Amino acid sequence: MPMAISCAMNGPSRVNVRNQLEFPQPQYILPLKMDLETSGPSVERLIADFISSDQEKPNATSAITNPAMNSIIGSLPKHQYVWVDSTFTHREYQGFVPAVWFGLVSLQGRMWGCNVLFENGAIYRSIPIHALAHEQNPSSINWEAFKAQRWDCYGTGWSATEYTYLKALECRAKCGDEEQGGEYLFTVAPMGDGFSEHPGQSKEFTFIKLYNGRYTVQPTDYVIFQDKSFTSHDWQFPSCFRRQNDVFSCE
Repeated sequence: MPMAISCAMNGPSRVNVRNQLEFPQPQYILPLKMDLETSGPSVERLIADFISSDQEKPNATSAITNPAMNSIIGSLPKHQYVWVDSTFTHREYQGFVPAVWFGLVSLQGRMWGCNVLFENGAIYRSIPIHALAHEQNPSSINWEAFKAQRWDCYGTGWSATEYTYLKALECRAKCGDEEQGGEYLFTVAPMGDGFSEHPGQSKEFTFIKLYNGRYTVQPTDYVIFQDKSFTSHDWQFPSCFRRQNDVFSCE
């Protein structure tokens, strides 16, 4: 009759597992059965082989340097319902077509790429941010790349987050040669590149849903926010701050 192996068995085949083997933490529950009436490998051999095979597997924790870091592609903190200028995606112009924006692509020296799902079920990759709108008929029809994004991507590593405090706050951004009002969406920080290692070049990029129906991606020094319970300004960009060029360490 089959039975599960336990740490102690009756008869001469008794195994003192506690004294002979050190189990990794957490202890394993062995999915192992044997027929005591048939011959086969000893209990000691079966248990040792099981532990050995498990230890040969890659350590998932050590293999991930930073679980929050994306490499080239990754998800938005929350998907967005958008309209895509079909000039960028279709053989024949169809105006602005609805889509779900769910992912980002980061490659050094290029604009952020937007991965979207269309109503016909097709996924289209790496659409530039100036091809997107959050209205079917945005007031800014010819939204140019330099207004939609200030700097190209630093590299392939990045992390995205929606700051809880900034969520849905009204803001104003420098978009090329003009300023535009809008609403905070989320923030992306480049990681693992030489620019980000230098305090004077390191940046976080703010993704903003503009009142003109478009989107823009701007560094923090190109954006000011309005918290009516705290901020007191007339939408003028401050000029009192110096650039951060220092690196601090406690050791």
